[in-house]
Amino acid sequence: MASQSFAADQSMAVIPASSWDGFYAGLNFGTAWGATDWSDPTGILAAPNESLFPASGSQMGLLGGLTLGYNWPVGRHWVVGVEGEIDASTLTGNAVCSNPSGFFGWTCHSEIDALASLDARIGYAEGSTLLFVKGGPSYAHQSLSISAGDYYVPGPSIESTQNLLGGNAGLGVEQALGDGLSLKSEFTHYRFGKQSLDSSYLPVQKAYGATARQSFNALKFGINYHFSPSPAVAEESPPIRDFSIEFGTRAGWTTGNFRYDLFDLYNKSAMNSRLTWPGTGTMTEVFGRIDHHSGAFLKGFVGGISFADGADMYDEDFPPYSDPYSKTVQIRKNSQSIYATIDVGYAFMSGGWRAGPFVGYSYYDERQNAYGCTQIATNPLFCEPPGSPSPVVGPDQLMLSRRFLWNSARLGVAGDVWLAERLKLSAEAAWLPWLSTTGSEDNHWMRPNINPLGEDAEGSGYQLEATLSYFVTDRMSIGIGMRRWRMQSQGTTQFPFVGIPSSPIREVFDRTMVFGQVSYTFGDLGNGKNWN
Repeated sequence: MASQSFAADQSMAVIPASSWDGFYAGLNFGTAWGATDWSDPTGILAAPNESLFPASGSQMGLLGGLTLGYNWPVGRHWVVGVEGEIDASTLTGNAVCSNPSGFFGWTCHSEIDALASLDARIGYAEGSTLLFVKGGPSYAHQSLSISAGDYYVPGPSIESTQNLLGGNAGLGVEQALGDGLSLKSEFTHYRFGKQSLDSSYLPVQKAYGATARQSFNALKFGINYHFSPSPAVAEESPPIRDFSIEFGTRAGWTTGNFRYDLFDLYNKSAMNSRLTWPGTGTMTEVFGRIDHHSGAFLKGFVGGISFADGADMYDEDFPPYSDPYSKTVQIRKNSQSIYATIDVGYAFMSGGWRAGPFVGYSYYDERQNAYGCTQIATNPLFCEPPGSPSPVVGPDQLMLSRRFLWNSARLGVAGDVWLAERLKLSAEAAWLPWLSTTGSEDNHWMRPNINPLGEDAEGSGYQLEATLSYFVTDRMSIGIGMRRWRMQSQGTTQFPFVGIPSSPIREVFDRTMVFGQVSYTFGDLGNGKNWN
């Protein structure tokens, strides 16, 4: 059982409603997911052999920016206020907008690169915790495009940037840390009005267009500084009994790759093609852990990756399926992922260390997009070689997309050990005995008859992690860490042609993360230095 002596002189600061009064400013970041709904096609897109409207394209991205607000206390517990946020965004999505028997492979693309809101906020303060709901008008800056084509014939393309007005509503919790600082977490739903996009494509003498509506959810976290903290901040009350609650954030760099192998549907051992997706980018996440004095614990994290634009994606086709051998290179852009884990376990504790098993769940959703197409082998049928004066597939033409979705069970062991007075080493190893990639899919945007192409696959893997933390105070720490993930799966994909069997597939995923972190610990068990 962990010692409770830590709490006597390290109790949490209490912030009554009156202490939330005044201006505050801070930083926020998070992940967003939703859909762009396309409707009301005109011209070519409304033709019976072309239209797949209404069409919906899922979207995903990261958010990050500034927060500014003001609070007024009302009575002992209630707090009302106004809050504004301005965020940069990587929210992107694509939709299939044509019929497989149509003239071209049509792609409807949407992107939001800026987001702002001005909200009324109503909260209920209990001790140092503020529960709140919020809502108000929102603004977004979006880009829309509709394009078409195939490997051999350039197609029409239109695009537009637009300003959107809409609204949002959400709820969340904010926790005071003392010294004017607070941490918050919130869930918000955004919805915007329809916007139209239309133009004329002269070679076929017909106009075409559609309308798009954006709606999405965001899970955001933030840290705020309150400029006028009340003297009541210094008051103390009994801390959270029998628990230790750690909450923190991480940011860092990640690298890795995803390899997708497709085998012949009749000769199951012959590889027809391979896609190799790069995976270098930046990552941000929040994490938390709750420990009870009995040894039971709950832990997890949620985060996102913004992949760097400009990396090479390779598409290989092998003889005899493709003769001669083909290898094309495409440029990765507008790509990101979101991920999360949650675990429950039991820790054995003794004099400065603890360790124990856990069971949990892991979620990973990666979406990558590749543009342009350059042949770097000798096959003349797929894309032009480097230096071609007028390539059919331009560098801004979306060619391939990949959604890699994994749901997996986790079995593992986690532990901590104090190396010095303020230095702690934490590590964990998790085995993924079962994982499913069902729901993953490829989008071949120039081949509408196989767009999208889903799969059914299962496999296994592992996740390793270690962090080294230095406690600046008894409750606040900074640290560095490293993480290694690997998974592999096997299954099948079914091409949509009558009378053919399914094709075997194999997938291999690797990811390494290096990060810095900062965390704060609540509760009377403290930072656990006196575990026993």
